[in-house]
Amino acid sequence: MDPHTRLSVNILVTLVIAATVIPVARSRVLPKNGCPSLCGNLSIPYPFGTEEGCFLNENFRISCSTSSIAYLAHTDFIVNNIAMEGQLQILTTVSRDCYGAPSDHVIAQTTSLSPLSIYNVSSTRNKFTAIGCDTYAYLNGFIGNKSYSAGCMSVCNRFEDLVNGSCSGFGCCQIQIPDGLKTVDVEAYSFNNHANVSGFNNCSYAFIVEESIFQFSSDYVQSIPLDQKFPVSLDWVVSDETCAEAAKNQSNYACQRSECYEPDNGSGYLCKCPVGFNGNPYLPEGCSDIDECKTRNPCNENAICYNLPGRFDCHCKGGYQGDGKSNGTGCSPIDEQGFPFLIIGLGVSIGLLVVVLSISWTYWGLWQRKLIRQREKKALCFLMPEEERNLAMHFASALKKDRLFGIIDHHVIAEENTAEIKEVAMLAERCLRVRGEERPSMKEVAMELDGLRTMPKHPWMKNDSKETESLLSELAGVNAQGDDGSSSDYGSDRQQIVLQNLWIKQSPPLNCLDGPQPAGSKLSQYNPTQNTNSLEVSNYPETSRPSQLPDFVPVHRNSSPPAPPSYLAVPVFEQEGVMDPYTRLSVNILVSLVVAATVIPVTRTRVLAKNGCASQCGKLSIPYPFGTEEGCFLNENFRINCNESATSSIAYLPHTDFIVNNITMEGQLQILTRVVRDCYGAPPGPMTRQTTSLSPLSIYNVSNTRNKFTAIGCDTIAYLKGFIGNNSYSAGCMSVCDRFEDLVDGSCSGFGCCQIQIPDRLKTIDVEAYSFNNHVNVSDFNRCSYAFIVEESTFRFSSEYVRWIPLHQKFPVSLDWCPDGFNGNPYLPEGCSDIDECNIRNPCDENAICYNLPGSFDCHCKGGYEGDGKSNGTGCSPIDEQGFPFLIIGLGENICLQYKIILISSSDNTY
Repeated sequence: MDPHTRLSVNILVTLVIAATVIPVARSRVLPKNGCPSLCGNLSIPYPFGTEEGCFLNENFRISCSTSSIAYLAHTDFIVNNIAMEGQLQILTTVSRDCYGAPSDHVIAQTTSLSPLSIYNVSSTRNKFTAIGCDTYAYLNGFIGNKSYSAGCMSVCNRFEDLVNGSCSGFGCCQIQIPDGLKTVDVEAYSFNNHANVSGFNNCSYAFIVEESIFQFSSDYVQSIPLDQKFPVSLDWVVSDETCAEAAKNQSNYACQRSECYEPDNGSGYLCKCPVGFNGNPYLPEGCSDIDECKTRNPCNENAICYNLPGRFDCHCKGGYQGDGKSNGTGCSPIDEQGFPFLIIGLGVSIGLLVVVLSISWTYWGLWQRKLIRQREKKALCFLMPEEERNLAMHFASALKKDRLFGIIDHHVIAEENTAEIKEVAMLAERCLRVRGEERPSMKEVAMELDGLRTMPKHPWMKNDSKETESLLSELAGVNAQGDDGSSSDYGSDRQQIVLQNLWIKQSPPLNCLDGPQPAGSKLSQYNPTQNTNSLEVSNYPETSRPSQLPDFVPVHRNSSPPAPPSYLAVPVFEQEGVMDPYTRLSVNILVSLVVAATVIPVTRTRVLAKNGCASQCGKLSIPYPFGTEEGCFLNENFRINCNESATSSIAYLPHTDFIVNNITMEGQLQILTRVVRDCYGAPPGPMTRQTTSLSPLSIYNVSNTRNKFTAIGCDTIAYLKGFIGNNSYSAGCMSVCDRFEDLVDGSCSGFGCCQIQIPDRLKTIDVEAYSFNNHVNVSDFNRCSYAFIVEESTFRFSSEYVRWIPLHQKFPVSLDWCPDGFNGNPYLPEGCSDIDECNIRNPCDENAICYNLPGSFDCHCKGGYEGDGKSNGTGCSPIDEQGFPFLIIGLGENICLQYKIILISSSDNTY
């Protein structure tokens, strides 16, 4: 197809889309009574109008020409669409700077986009766009009373290298438009009068276009017709007032019988119909009820729909039950066939259950009365202040109020080991903290317990020191070394603890009251055979320890746990039969919470080096296939140079000066690169100029999905150059501004900061920074142009960067380097291990049971629930039994009672 014919087709398609892509849920278009509703194919709703008395005010006048073309008020902007939600689409011309023969200027054109005060160029739906291979363009305007200027540049060498649909600075560039921009001017220029690209590109083009309906075509570089217009979306409001301010003047208030709201995209207010109504909210009788029964059939086929003002209701027909809604429970047939033996049987069972419960309740009441008498003699835990009824809270409160020894048995205090008790109590308090980072790790707990051993030993330790040594050594040794004997970073992976030598099971929870103690007991020592809230601990000998942990952790039942020290004994009140529940915190909190607070799984991939190889260079973890020594990396591409000094160790990518900051098993490597700059001291003398080459080894690509090419400055132009395959690539970005006060932190739309995308598979990259005018006009706050590539998620523009970026500043860049349900190191023979999703991320509904499977998991709903059981799926919802059959169950109970009466009567007759 001829290029000009193909371009005509592209333009026609664009205009068709612009005219037809209209929101489905928009309000009905209603003009004012007696006013024209159309101008050509354009529907004109009030507050807009074409005649006097048909529009709200002059801002909403639509001029309809004799050829039925609608223009916005007193402008030459063709109106293409009007929406009641505050959008209006117009068609605008293209700014161009064209040359015939090289250096022969043909035509220059500037477009002004200055609609009336109630209109803003939409910052969310439009993009400023420049097209050409020797092109730069400016977007000028005002935000409030402050001037605004931003730029965009587009360069290329060959027409064959252009990519349709890509607007990343190579033949086409785009930048965002700031919010609230008005009085807009668009200007297009050429760097070199298109002398080097005149064979296929003689013009620079610039325009604003609605982003969703524009797609770059390489044919645009060759020519855009003079009569070409592109759609632009404007935001409109009734006035610049807020709803509260506008309501004070009822004569001009537009939302008389509708709801007022303030849009998110700027100042001013709009009107909308209430929920359940539609129409034109700006007309007195413009909002009418939506008959949902006719428009969207919301009820089940076996239900009758009733329309109500602003809503609807569904009622099931006779013989059916449910809410009647299509998206609810619908209507299900009522089962009236056959005698309901099952349900009657259920009623009989419930009747028997009531009898059993009555007997049990009577027995419990007698036992409770006896227990109440005991409470009246001595206070128990639930008689404590409300804030201390919880045992953990009571323990924390005792520490805070310095009355720890008030809750400990006097026999323990008499043993004069208060220092050890305080140390252990403080350790328990740290384990009770809510925030995980404030709780100690298992290694830290072991170290502190080990420190207590150096203190004067308690008498129990002399008799049971072997057990103490075993416990401390087990805790201290967990994850201290890897399988190969090399030390691992316990601080970073402390939550991946595997209790290799210590198997633990949690017993039933705390009870405030325990069963009665032996008569006359004053101090009840810990009994390992009792079912108390403690931890059953079994230390397996080294020879019998299993090589791998089983799917679930068993408990050693053939031997009793060792008796605890005397100061962890469980004392009771002197009154017979009542146990003091608070002293049990010595065992239950000091042990179980220490373990629970520190053994927390994490989801990240384990970093494993090759066996016998260094796994760290400073703070950088180095997994295989990377390595620092011969035999430790896959090949030279994966060599990491570790530069060790007395104060630090720094990792470098091989044969480069790029510092390696992070390596992931998912194929990403993060390096730190310096900033390119073009600086001037006293204008116009140059101070320093730098160019950075980013040319990593062949296996690496600069990630086009995670990085952005960035330029910073107020008189700045920057280039990104490289190769894609065997073809050269060049793109650019320009950033301009007039005043430091106008810069906006976080915004990188060409005003002090600009960013463009990086093409896929770009290699041998050069970054260059320049100045348009040696920063002469902005030298008081910006003397340098800066350019660099940066990982987008880690960068946020700061206006202080315009003043100065230190010479040593480096920014992170993400490089790409060439089995679900597993983690570990896939490059090692045994590097991958199953992820226990049930313990790590709780993927099942609260009413489901999670089952871990190799490489996956499964969820099963509990009894009485149905669904897939997954948190991100349908979950588990109660099984709808179509209503509870009270009448039939009642019938079953009556039959049960009658049967009992017959039995009693029969018994009487026998006597």
